[in-house]
Amino acid sequence: MSYFSHQYCPTFENQQVKIIGVNDKTFTVQSNLFKALIPKNEHYTLGDKLILSGKIRQDYEPNFNHHLGLLDNVKITKISKPPSLKRLIYQKFPYQYKKIFQYDKESIFSSLSLKMIGLLTLYQLLMKRYFGHDKGSLVFLICLGIMFGPNFIWLRYCLKQLKVPIKTQICVLLILFPNALTSIPFVFSYSLYLLNIFDHQGSQAISRYCYYAQLSLLYFYEWNPLRSILFRKIRLMAGVYTVIAALTMFLPNGEFILGGFDKGIHLFQSNLLLEKLTFRGVFPTFFLLFLLIIHNKKSHMLLLCISLVWVCYPPYGRVSYIDVGQGDSTLISLPFNKEHYLIDTGRYFAYENVSKQLKKHGIKRLNYLILTHDDLDHVENEEKIIRDFNVESIIKNKNQEVGVLDMVLESNEYEDANENSIITQLELHNQTYLFLGDAGKKQERELVKNRLVDDVSILKLGHHGSDTSSSQELLQLKNIKLAIASSNPKIYNHPHPLVKRRLYNHGIQLLETNKLGTIEIISFPFIQYLKTSKSSFAIISLGD
Repeated sequence: MSYFSHQYCPTFENQQVKIIGVNDKTFTVQSNLFKALIPKNEHYTLGDKLILSGKIRQDYEPNFNHHLGLLDNVKITKISKPPSLKRLIYQKFPYQYKKIFQYDKESIFSSLSLKMIGLLTLYQLLMKRYFGHDKGSLVFLICLGIMFGPNFIWLRYCLKQLKVPIKTQICVLLILFPNALTSIPFVFSYSLYLLNIFDHQGSQAISRYCYYAQLSLLYFYEWNPLRSILFRKIRLMAGVYTVIAALTMFLPNGEFILGGFDKGIHLFQSNLLLEKLTFRGVFPTFFLLFLLIIHNKKSHMLLLCISLVWVCYPPYGRVSYIDVGQGDSTLISLPFNKEHYLIDTGRYFAYENVSKQLKKHGIKRLNYLILTHDDLDHVENEEKIIRDFNVESIIKNKNQEVGVLDMVLESNEYEDANENSIITQLELHNQTYLFLGDAGKKQERELVKNRLVDDVSILKLGHHGSDTSSSQELLQLKNIKLAIASSNPKIYNHPHPLVKRRLYNHGIQLLETNKLGTIEIISFPFIQYLKTSKSSFAIISLGD
């Protein structure tokens, strides 16, 4: 089996590809038509050229990192082993190769561009110190481009070394990278300059520190003031680290030495930079607009402080139905971030999206992790969530206390694992949310018969909208406004057409994560509204 970009033809034959990346269990291959993942094989290595033939499965599950689908009947033929320095390093020093040439999200020196520019900074510093000039920087930068591969940042620094005017830099970069206008490197590099063109007085008055702090919160959902202050030092340290990683290739026990160095860096960043002073959360764009409107630098620090308080202690509750494909994961955050609840975790390929949502909501510590039952599409990311988000309480059994959530049918036991799902409900600002897990019609009828859920506002469909759930009895409850389905219809055709028909007949609007992405309900005491990751917006209630 292999993974293949589903944006292209479902069947292909004799496609020539090249191995361009090495992952823990897979190789990344690329042709002029597509990029794909294939299983790691000891007979292949970085730089090898292969011939691929195969067919995309119709029931593939997309990969959230690469938008890749699943292949059947893949045939792989190796056609060449082109010699290269990177290939040689990978074969003889795989650990050093990973630290130098691969993105490492666990490290403060994660970005390849940061390592590359760090090496350039180190070169210029040494040249000025010992020779009184930094001549040869362009040649050195070109060598780095050959080694790491050219990209937007690399070309920007090349143009900068050639002393090309900023306007010309922007034109050249947008011609060569037409989609870069909204990219992070472009926004952080040139947005203040562009503001200066349209509003010279205003942008000159903007505090660069406050501006980039708010951009960081807007794009990354986190900002660390110490890391911002020390950015140039960190960039230089990235260059030094890359040199040390390269030198360990020539030392006995070099991998062990570099591993010890990595542990020290991780200890430094976890205790000083990334955790202790890091602000995480959703950044409201109107604060950035205020920053641009107010032409007074003295007010900017106050505005930044207010925005950080808003980010860390938002005065509203949130219920986020995370897009995890065919699976379930729902995040609940109480007003002022008082407590956070995660119901289920989705499959392994969706972890990046789940993690992103938790960081977006400013979560460093998760109060409750609720695992409704043991199906992989509900629990596969359990260990990663526990590792990354300091989980206080794990709820796997009925009759456990779940904070402000009410557990229903907690005394009932069923033989079927789906039917035995943990069912919870939440009351937030006069709205009742019901979370059914994979429970079926039998459990729904018991809920209605025993009057355990008389007034449901927003319903999370049981079993992803399968026809085994969403009974007439449940849907007849008053006041149900919305029904949420978390699924990928290409897998099991969820939500089922009969369920859609029943929802339509009862006047209940269906929202699908497959179509809308992550669905987030924002709840103030006086208004509730929803927004989605694909830019949909709607007001649910204006209060009583």
